[in-house]
Amino acid sequence: MREILEHSNLALLYEIDLLISALPSKETIADELLTYYDQIYESARQLRQKVLQSLSDLRKQRKQLFIDILSNTQIYTREFHLLNYRLVIPLRRYRPSDQLCLKMIRWLHTIHPQTRSTPGAFCDGDVGIYPSLKYPITYFMPTSAQYGLLYLPLFFHEFGHLLYACHKPELDELVIDLQKELASLLEPVVKRDDQQAKQEAQKRQIIIHTWFTWSQELFCDAVGFQIGGLCFVNAFSMYLKMWGSDRFSLAFENLVYSSHPVAWLRIKLLCEYLRQSGLEEYAHKLEIEWKSIADALSIKEDYFGFYNEEFLTPIMATIHDMLIETEPYKLKPEKLADMGSANQNISPIQLLNSAWLKFHENPEAYKNWEQEAVSIFSNQLE
Repeated sequence: MREILEHSNLALLYEIDLLISALPSKETIADELLTYYDQIYESARQLRQKVLQSLSDLRKQRKQLFIDILSNTQIYTREFHLLNYRLVIPLRRYRPSDQLCLKMIRWLHTIHPQTRSTPGAFCDGDVGIYPSLKYPITYFMPTSAQYGLLYLPLFFHEFGHLLYACHKPELDELVIDLQKELASLLEPVVKRDDQQAKQEAQKRQIIIHTWFTWSQELFCDAVGFQIGGLCFVNAFSMYLKMWGSDRFSLAFENLVYSSHPVAWLRIKLLCEYLRQSGLEEYAHKLEIEWKSIADALSIKEDYFGFYNEEFLTPIMATIHDMLIETEPYKLKPEKLADMGSANQNISPIQLLNSAWLKFHENPEAYKNWEQEAVSIFSNQLE
């Protein structure tokens, strides 16, 4: 066992040294990544010291230490895996064109007091986030979306996951209360004691359990809308509506314990937020658009018991309470004003809403406008 542990720790130490030596020079990366760099470097350095301590303990030749060293070696290996396969990638992949996303992430973190000092970076991939509070925050964005403005509002939803992590105990309690309300709504009026009743009870439990994660996703959608308004709705809808029939309906067995609600249900709630904000026309247009696609695909709206209209009121009330608890940035009406002349000072929210306005006005001419707007935005936040 001693030889196994020694070789494993020496191999791990060698890998850590290779990782540290592979980090780029700090002078070659953007200012927005410097704090992220420092935390990653320090995590790697501390991990190296832990491995050296394990090697030192092995040299004491005490067999009673082997079990502890084995456990520690497994922990350190997993920590290294996280550093090596995820957290170091934003530094290794950095190029000057990353600054658009990095500036947006920095702005997003700055506008909330609990994330102001939290470093963030991003990798290539489907839109997502790794919101562990123990490490710097890593976002994910598809390659093409990194170079334009239209899909950057999707970061706002992912930021919601970070806010959830910051307020997890309080938000979990609110979600548990929602589950109880939904369970009450699903309870049958007539109680039976037969095999069918047991199967239905099991189905209700699956639905209630699934809503624990669904509630988090719907909260993050609400955060996205509260921060970005129409630009988030436009980005969300455009990103998902052409993926196919599974964005409109899933079979019961595919809904069981799924991580996300069906996109059509998420659109339904976004339309509620639009109406609450006085944007009835946009809500109606969005509903018609998704219904038209569903009709073309011969899909009828059906959530197979996972959602019905009775759920809407408690869901909206719970999300409202979650927003009060987390206090995300709230879009001000004046931020929706068009960007206007190229010399006008703009906020990120103005920029992203203006981008969608310009795109809808003239999609073919949008590219030239975007290039100029990105240049202004990048220089403004230097």
